[in-house]
Amino acid sequence: MCIIAGYSGSKPAAPILIEMIKKTEYISGGLSTGIATIHEGKLYMRKVVGDVDVLLRETDALSLPGTTGIIHSRT
Repeated sequence: MCIIAGYSGSKPAAPILIEMIKKTEYISGGLSTGIATIHEGKLYMRKVVGDVDVLLRETDALSLPGTTGIIHSRT
C-alpha cells in the first residue's frame, strides 16, 4: 500500500506535500518515501529508504523549488 499526495498551486509545493504525507503516514507508511517537484521545466526529486523524518534528515526535500509536485510513502 502507498500513500500518495499531489499539489499544484501558487505556494511552494514541497512544504505542503511534506505536511500532507506526515498527517497520513501513521496509517501505514514509512518503508520508503519520495518527493518530486517541477520548477521551470526541470524535475527535482529526492527519495530515501525510510519515513518522512528520514527524508527530511538526509535530504534537502523541504527546499525543493516549484509549485507543483507529488509525494509518496510506501509500506
